[in-house]
Amino acid sequence: VPESRAGGPTAKMYLWDQLEEGSLGTLLSLEEQILNSTFEACDTQKTGLVAVTHVLAYLEAVTGQDPQDARLQTLACNLDPNGEGPQATVDLDTFLTVMRDWIAACQLDGGLELEEETAFKGALTSQQPPSGCPEAEEPANLESFGGEDPRAEL
Repeated sequence: VPESRAGGPTAKMYLWDQLEEGSLGTLLSLEEQILNSTFEACDTQKTGLVAVTHVLAYLEAVTGQDPQDARLQTLACNLDPNGEGPQATVDLDTFLTVMRDWIAACQLDGGLELEEETAFKGALTSQQPPSGCPEAEEPANLESFGGEDPRAEL
């Protein structure tokens, strides 16, 4: 594809038309985006495999739950069905399947507590600067956190 056509208005229109027709496939749901982001955050070496211990530690940090929380223990067993312990790893497809099932089970079992749900979804959707991050409150830094300076321009 010639460079002039690759980034020109025709290419953009073509991609937009494809999106409207649905030929690019279904857009990822918020849950899928969060799960993919969680996997990527745990796959620091970009190997396509993550240690189950890293997934659990990440979820503990995000949800504020104790490692002994029954739901996290259930998740640990589901991610490591063979009991491999610290050596257990999962690939993206297994991770997505297990996490979707776990989330559905949590929702059927009375749901995730509001604090957990908010923390988990907040990883991608928050428009507020992170708490405890004073530099986020500086007007020049707000844009990087998805916000705007709430003060009116003079």
